[in-house]
Amino acid sequence: MTGKKLGRREFLKLMAGAAAGSALAACKPQIVKETVVVEKPVEKIVKETVVVTEEKVVKETVEKVVTATPVPRTEVSFWGNPLPRYAENIARYLPRFEEEHPTIKATYVPYPDEGEAKFLAMAVAGNAPDVRENAGSNYWNHVRNDLAMDLEQYYSDLPRAYMEDWSPRFLEWLRARDGSNSIWGVPMRSLHMVLLYNASLFDEVGADYPLDWNHDEYLSEGAKFRKEEDGRVVRWAGHSIVKADLWFEQKLKAFGGNLVDPEDWTRCALGEPESQEALEWLYKAIWEDNIWPQTAQIENYWYAPFDSGGIASQECASWIIGVWYEAIQERFRWDFAPYPKGPGGTRAANAGADCWTMWSGSPHPDEAWELMKWLVSDDGEICMMEAAGSEPARHSLYGDWYEIMKKQFPLMAEDTNWQAFEQPMAEGFDYITGVFADPGIAGEILNPALGQFIDAGEVTPDYFKGIADEITAAVRAEYG
Repeated sequence: MTGKKLGRREFLKLMAGAAAGSALAACKPQIVKETVVVEKPVEKIVKETVVVTEEKVVKETVEKVVTATPVPRTEVSFWGNPLPRYAENIARYLPRFEEEHPTIKATYVPYPDEGEAKFLAMAVAGNAPDVRENAGSNYWNHVRNDLAMDLEQYYSDLPRAYMEDWSPRFLEWLRARDGSNSIWGVPMRSLHMVLLYNASLFDEVGADYPLDWNHDEYLSEGAKFRKEEDGRVVRWAGHSIVKADLWFEQKLKAFGGNLVDPEDWTRCALGEPESQEALEWLYKAIWEDNIWPQTAQIENYWYAPFDSGGIASQECASWIIGVWYEAIQERFRWDFAPYPKGPGGTRAANAGADCWTMWSGSPHPDEAWELMKWLVSDDGEICMMEAAGSEPARHSLYGDWYEIMKKQFPLMAEDTNWQAFEQPMAEGFDYITGVFADPGIAGEILNPALGQFIDAGEVTPDYFKGIADEITAAVRAEYG
């Protein structure tokens, strides 16, 4: 067709030809051309052109794609890592989840300041997030107060490989202790305790790297690093934030002790011989040998001067890498070693207790579970690792983590011992920190005592035998 419009004369000619053609129908096959528009409940409108003759029927189908009616989606929200890098990452990864789950809309909310108080208020109001990050004592507070959904019914839906991939210690910690098999969370990430050390400083003082230190060597070798200038100490062998429960219990565990009796969360175990031995080591390191800084000797107890070269080693987990990396750059070489062994060569390393939980009042638990499954999938874990540098909760993903770390921290040495973080899970000496039946009651008694011990040196390890009895009595008075 040329697209030329028909004039009146041409139109009449065609009409006359059509009339003549009808008279010849008995002598010539008749052709009838018909276009049928068929609407179907799919994403296409189908136009069907049919040519009918006496001899055959020819069908020609032309398809035209049109906008489909939007599929309604159920919205589920989750509180996650508040780092801007995570927000950027999750914006890239979530569309993958939604593509795989076309009936679910997942909304990420950065974990807010005063998040725990806000969550409780929202739960009372009936509009809390469906899924959230959780950890430690908060996790068990949610369990005790029926704020967390029992996921036991959903766990059979997880790939078997995940169950074999997670640390048995982590899963045991998440489960009920009454034999019911209830479980309220899924592991989110690992944060294994290791020893960060200033390799350049070790070279300077002629000390061997602490790749297999025990706590006796920690003290004896530590003396090489202590340095005084103008009558004041300016350099120490090590440091740990032992005023915080996680770091404090790590030291106890290294000696076979406990803060909380693992079989009875109403009982404080600081009076036990193993815990007392750990406390004696701390007292000697801080107050007798002073190879660890006293609180008054440094400006910031919580961030001791590892970045300035004033401390040879720091007991910490992988979350600190990004902080020190920015501060250190190329000023000195630093690396990682396993946490020093305790008496008899025993090892222990806290693995953190970070998990995902579902709000018990979620109006869409099945959809929320689909989101939780995705958050612990390869995509969900790698999203977290790339954004926060966190170790994976699943053992098989450590290879991915190593590659991510090398890309994020290119100034680290090629032979950096990243495997130190995986070793506790690989060799089975990881553990999850204990939790008092009421951490608040225990903390009101323990925290002032730790201040007297660590900050002021006013009390000795024996003092904690009485503190243990006092904590136990107070918690049992509330929880029996």
